[in-house]
Amino acid sequence: MKDLGTLQNEAYERVYGRRLPAYQSDGLVLRHKKSGARIVLLANDDPNKVFAIAFRTTPKDNTGVPHIIEHSVLSGSEKYPVKDPFMELAKGSLKTFLNAFTGADITMYPVASCNEKDFRNLVDVYMDSVLHPQIYHREEVFRQEGWRYEMESADSELAINGVVYSEMKGAYSDPETGLEMELYRTLFPDVTYGVESGGDPRYIPDLTYEDFLAFHHTYYSPANSYIYLYGDLDMQSMLTYLDEEYLSKYDIIPVDSEIGLQKPTGYKRVDMKYSVAEEEDTEDKAYLIYGAKLFDGPDVKKSVAWDILSSILFSIPGAPVKKALVDAGIGNDVSGSFHGEQRQPVLSVTARETDPGKADEFLRIIRETVADIAGKGLNKKSIQAALNRAEFSFLEADFGGYPKGLFLAFNSSTTYLYDEKAAFDGLDRGHCYEELRRDLENGYFEDLLRDFLNSDSSALVVMTPEPGLAAKQEQELAKKLAERRAKMSKEEIDELVAKTKALKEYQSRVETEEELSCIPRLTREEIGKEQQPAPYTVEKTADGIPIVHVDKFTGGITYLQMRFDTTDIPEEELPYLGLLSDIYLGMDTEHYSYKDLQDEMNFHAGGINGYLESTPIKGDIGAMKAFFTIAVKVLDGKLEKGIDLAWEGIGRVKLEDADRLREIMAELAVRLPAAMEGRGHTTARELAYSYFSPASRYTYLSCGESYYEKLRGWLADFDNVKDDLFEHLRRMRAHVFNAANLTLGVTADASGYEKACVAFATIPGLLKELPKEAPIAEMKALPWKGGYELTKKNEVLTYAGAVQYNCIAGNLRTAGYEYNGAYAVLNRILTDDYLWNKIRVLGGAYGAMQGFGYISGDTYFVTYRDPNCRESFKTMENVTEYVESLSLSEGEVTKYVIGTIAAMDIPYTPASILGTAMSRFFTGVTAEEWQKVRDDILRVTNDDLKALAPMLEAVIKQGYRTALATETAAKECSDLFMASRGLRG
Repeated sequence: MKDLGTLQNEAYERVYGRRLPAYQSDGLVLRHKKSGARIVLLANDDPNKVFAIAFRTTPKDNTGVPHIIEHSVLSGSEKYPVKDPFMELAKGSLKTFLNAFTGADITMYPVASCNEKDFRNLVDVYMDSVLHPQIYHREEVFRQEGWRYEMESADSELAINGVVYSEMKGAYSDPETGLEMELYRTLFPDVTYGVESGGDPRYIPDLTYEDFLAFHHTYYSPANSYIYLYGDLDMQSMLTYLDEEYLSKYDIIPVDSEIGLQKPTGYKRVDMKYSVAEEEDTEDKAYLIYGAKLFDGPDVKKSVAWDILSSILFSIPGAPVKKALVDAGIGNDVSGSFHGEQRQPVLSVTARETDPGKADEFLRIIRETVADIAGKGLNKKSIQAALNRAEFSFLEADFGGYPKGLFLAFNSSTTYLYDEKAAFDGLDRGHCYEELRRDLENGYFEDLLRDFLNSDSSALVVMTPEPGLAAKQEQELAKKLAERRAKMSKEEIDELVAKTKALKEYQSRVETEEELSCIPRLTREEIGKEQQPAPYTVEKTADGIPIVHVDKFTGGITYLQMRFDTTDIPEEELPYLGLLSDIYLGMDTEHYSYKDLQDEMNFHAGGINGYLESTPIKGDIGAMKAFFTIAVKVLDGKLEKGIDLAWEGIGRVKLEDADRLREIMAELAVRLPAAMEGRGHTTARELAYSYFSPASRYTYLSCGESYYEKLRGWLADFDNVKDDLFEHLRRMRAHVFNAANLTLGVTADASGYEKACVAFATIPGLLKELPKEAPIAEMKALPWKGGYELTKKNEVLTYAGAVQYNCIAGNLRTAGYEYNGAYAVLNRILTDDYLWNKIRVLGGAYGAMQGFGYISGDTYFVTYRDPNCRESFKTMENVTEYVESLSLSEGEVTKYVIGTIAAMDIPYTPASILGTAMSRFFTGVTAEEWQKVRDDILRVTNDDLKALAPMLEAVIKQGYRTALATETAAKECSDLFMASRGLRG
């Protein structure tokens, strides 16, 4: 562990330090003497270095000004006066993270890289951007990123566009965004939490350029900043750099960003509406949310406790409040949420798809059930189990492939923002778990429940559906814009047309290489030549089951995957396989109720879950494998128990409780469409892929939009189909879970692997426990031919949202081409240049992406939270012309090469490397083949990239096209599709 005890720098005052053993870090808080900037150092041996600068930002209205500034400051600065330094870094740096985000009371700008020189470059661009942005000289940035009125000509209609405007229209297409915001408006009418920091689309156009600049001038001062440095860094050098280049140029100035405490508001009820499709059934489709303010923070121990209480009382299967509500017929899906990353945390309970007339009963059941638990005492086993699970996650410190330092900076801000002495409290919470275990005996948790019941500020929000509301709002906006246009003088119209033209010219202007040379770049020689290894060995158990072993230090954790091959499941049986996956660990077993099973898993494991996946493999076009995967992570030595608990959900599950099966299916019927709408670009892409890709067809039928349609049909006729469902599930279980289908994958060091092999010896006995069933083939009307029915349908799915997700897809191998490293570089160019500029910058969408499948050849173009439909399809179709005309200099090609390599070099974590190893094992792609791709990338030329234009033309001519769109857009673009239908039926 590195030691900051002797660190001295005359420009800074040492405030306090703390050793952080959980993160092998030494922490130190400094205050810059001249500017007042706060600095948090976290020194350790992690090569993935992280920098972040954050500002406490407390908006007073719903215009989204902090969010628009977050987008805008990275669009040029004094030292880097190009249009978009952010995208230049995205294109051409070795970043492992590069982004920014807006919270309710904070705006943070983090970067990360494993390359020292690259890291310094990223830090400098970000520091100059936030402190010296070009927004004061370029109103075009505000109009592009925030909002603008548009008129292409004097005869055009008046329109509103903007990146953040489109982003938030997409966010508010999810009813729960508005539901939760209404709760916060009610609980916090006088402080910043009561306004939408991201921006409410209805109010974003109220923001003026002058107010936008004033907000930056007020809050973006070093005196209001929180700077984080993490990793294997020369901290002294970084501090000197920050002082000399930036901080020393500022004096301490007062910044009124204090996050005030909301005074008690009592109890209030609010009623509101949300939009559903014109023909959608509205019966029992209300949302109910009850929330209460809990305490004045920061208080890390209480936050940890409430995280646990929220889960075990309201969210996990069998949670008592959730069960009481569902049993009373209130909501097909119920969950609780603890909102702890704020000065005054809130606990909320949400019921989805219910009768609004049951709102009072909803509130009564919550309060009575919580009061009963507080009086009788909580289930201590549940608390102990949840504490074990939370502590496991804390010690594991795996953040899904994102840099560890990024999350430590964020966790620090959840306390430091409100208490100058609490910079480390938000991340150093290990002591809380043992304290809370002791508190099990003194009524601490029950007292917290009483605090919830006695909250001085609570609210109930009832949100009911209104068919066609979104379309009606579109019409109202169109009418408002038409009325505004009618009042405009000729001079005002001419001025707006000129401003629209000027912005387009600004956005379309291609900067010269000389202008872009101010952005610091690496050279190809500074890029590592070797592909990041993911080595594994393959052995077999004594019973012949293959084991893929990744030998890696894991900190005493064993990661296991049990992959059961499901490639041979017939197409018509895949929905039943999907249902088998979805009920996994959610029903009673021979040894446990489903609630007790959750406690057992939390007590003994860091996570057990099951899911379906498919992957293309080397060979013929469309060749694939599919799996039912069970993933387990436990402390070394506990794998045998973990495997036994994982098996409860398969071999010992009682496939007979029809009421519980209906509950699970009803909850899925709520969550699946919400998830598909929330990731609409993925929904559109997977739908398009399902027309020609067997691997995607598998996903579409077993857990995608087709599965959701099947699920709704089963629910509508449940009493008649329940016996048949159980029969299918029993036969499916017997077919899938056998030794012949199984491959094991494990990440552990030598000691952990030795213990794992002992546990593996128990698996054959578990498999033999399964009862024999009639084979699946007996349920089929036709013999299984080893393939799926693939048909081009080109559908547009409609939903009650406000933006589009458009997709064009095809297969490059079908077109006669094979993947090489040049495809990876072209992917970066198309995503970060062509689509970014055409779809986002000019079109006003939040984003657009492109991809090539290395093995499969599957190719896609998608747009995300897009105000357009027809125009975006035209842009995607015109990509061939762009590639044909590519004329990139050696320096420009190198920029994209570096950005491509960056995506390949994100460090593996002990959790993530197992997935990579298993993928390579099954796909048949060798380390040498991956190295060849890297070699191709490192030597790619402009001519190599241009040579791919015919491939793109051939793929696009295949004509696979889909969208998730509003009803209005679907009608206006009906000629682009072969069919239209509602996502929700």
